[in-house]
Amino acid sequence: MRLLTPTEQQQLLQNTCKYFQNNSDFYIPDCASHVSVIDGDFEGLYGWLSINSLIGSFDNPQKHQHGKNHSTYGLLDMGGASTQVVFQPNSTEIQEHQNNLYHINLNQVPKRLGNLNSTYSVPKALDFDVYSDSFLGFGMYQAHSRYLHSLVDRFNKENNIPWGSKNRSPIDDPCLPKGYTASEIIDDYSYDFIGVSKFEECLTSIFPVLQNSTHGGVSTPKGNCKQFSEANEVSSCLLNDLIPAFDFDVNHFIGVSGYWNTIEELLSTHTKRGDKDQKSSYDYQLIFKETGKVCSESWSTLLELNQKRKSPISEDELSELCFKTSWILNFLHLGLGFPRFGIDEIPNKNNKGFESLQMVEELGGNSFSWTLGRAMLYANDEYVQAYNNYTNGTLKRPGFFHSPSEYVYQYGAEQNGISPRPVFVTPRDSEKYHNYDYENQNEEDLSGKTTHRWYGFFIFLGLIFVVGWFMLGSMGRKVFSQKIKKGIRSLVRLTPGYNSAKYVSVGSSDDLETGYELDELDNDSTTNKSIDQQFTIDSDEEQEQAI
Repeated sequence: MRLLTPTEQQQLLQNTCKYFQNNSDFYIPDCASHVSVIDGDFEGLYGWLSINSLIGSFDNPQKHQHGKNHSTYGLLDMGGASTQVVFQPNSTEIQEHQNNLYHINLNQVPKRLGNLNSTYSVPKALDFDVYSDSFLGFGMYQAHSRYLHSLVDRFNKENNIPWGSKNRSPIDDPCLPKGYTASEIIDDYSYDFIGVSKFEECLTSIFPVLQNSTHGGVSTPKGNCKQFSEANEVSSCLLNDLIPAFDFDVNHFIGVSGYWNTIEELLSTHTKRGDKDQKSSYDYQLIFKETGKVCSESWSTLLELNQKRKSPISEDELSELCFKTSWILNFLHLGLGFPRFGIDEIPNKNNKGFESLQMVEELGGNSFSWTLGRAMLYANDEYVQAYNNYTNGTLKRPGFFHSPSEYVYQYGAEQNGISPRPVFVTPRDSEKYHNYDYENQNEEDLSGKTTHRWYGFFIFLGLIFVVGWFMLGSMGRKVFSQKIKKGIRSLVRLTPGYNSAKYVSVGSSDDLETGYELDELDNDSTTNKSIDQQFTIDSDEEQEQAI
């Protein structure tokens, strides 16, 4: 949605909102605030709220003390188009980067005091200064697209091919396995990329995607920006003076989505790994070694290894695994400057019980989703409003604002001027929702409410038929029509009471075959040749020449 124009976004959003208002029981008093394209930084904030809520750092900060009174976890969320980096800097960095931080206000739910049912603690305010950044274009698939562009540019430069020319020569891709060919569309033109299985070259070929980037409008990185080597521990090509520095003495990160999926696919056949729960410590040495193996094997070998997996991955995922893991290595250690955990010196190496970076799929038995953070913020705001209404309390409503725009406060629930959700009232036994009886019906029961979907299905089939009809050509349509007529006549003959005999007067000079049309005769020998000619499938090479 973020890649669409504002006009295209608005059309989709208006139709979506109208549909939900008319066909669901969701409370949607305002389309603009309920059905919208959220900013990438907001998505990161909601993800940060989600992981810290699931892991328990909000409710029990004493169990998550990393040092320097720091108890929250940073978020690394690798998506397809963008990747989010969200964390709470140390106190020094907070002071230096006040204008680039989000200020989040929450309230703890009151706790019961003693055994008295009517005595509760006063809700405790929780305030956090958080840095949230969405690196648009650095998600897994957008990064791969930029990487392929760089391969094409390099190939054209090395072979003195002018820009814009339609080169048909295949291009070597060091991140693809040897024996595998991928066809990709680059600038509306198809290129064939040939796998060569070269790990070191794969890493160096990905590096320009980071090196030539200008994130945040700043062209000069704050730190060094160098390629992988033994002499260079890490680089920080994407960092600049607007981004707070990481303090790995207190900053502990959790990688989700693309991070977890890719590393899990990489290590799923590792013999020494054993059965793990839904989190995995990030071991740089192990991941680098296994990535080197995957990026050096041929396609046939990878297919054999894939069959040994407990849950084999698709061939598309298998062919892209080398690039994905190599991209993570580049992004973390050359883009963000993360230490090579297991090699480089880490300040908190003696801090037992906490991992500087771990990849997870679930936390507290629940799968990660940034939407949980949004729901939590909404519920927290509703609770505080109820508390203020039924007590003498004047607690600040939960929400957040960005430092340069502190007067633009984003409330957790409904914004000012929009009616809050009605107070929940336990429904009577006979009372039902307008669109769906959530308490007593199964999901399958919705089919009766959505008969309009069948219209769309039949329209879709009709479109398929029309397209197929024109693709047959004139001769094909004629043959097809003859077959349909023939089939109908066969069905008619099977009808009880049907008699195909022709009644002709005795002694008539008329030929008994008079009245029969030639196309009604079952003469397969006259039609097979034309049918075969119509449906001959040419080779791919002949099709390309024809095109």
